[in-house]
Amino acid sequence: MQDSPDGTTADSRDQALARKAAARVAQLLDLDEAVLSRILAPSSPACDDPAAAGPRDAAAFENALDFIRLYRLLDNLTRSDEAARAWIHNDNLALGASPLERLRQVGGLADVLAYLNARQAGR
Repeated sequence: MQDSPDGTTADSRDQALARKAAARVAQLLDLDEAVLSRILAPSSPACDDPAAAGPRDAAAFENALDFIRLYRLLDNLTRSDEAARAWIHNDNLALGASPLERLRQVGGLADVLAYLNARQAGR
């Protein structure tokens, strides 16, 4: 891994960029920092070990990328930030709760992303 003059690696820069983009998505969807932290938090038992900073960082990075993918799919389906915000906060029968409530649950990001992928495919 190449270190830059400021001592950061490409991986740490990528992770910081993904986190910043995910924070922007949360802002567009009117989600607060606590919700974003829950969405990005790794849920793998392998990441529960406090000494497992590497796996935890990698999982959070993947979750950030998935959250950005979720927004891109949602934006493509709704075509407006206002409609996307409404969708994320309102009940969804297929998900059994509002997408926001599902995102707060373990595995919820994957479930909401799968739902949007299916909606996109069925368009």
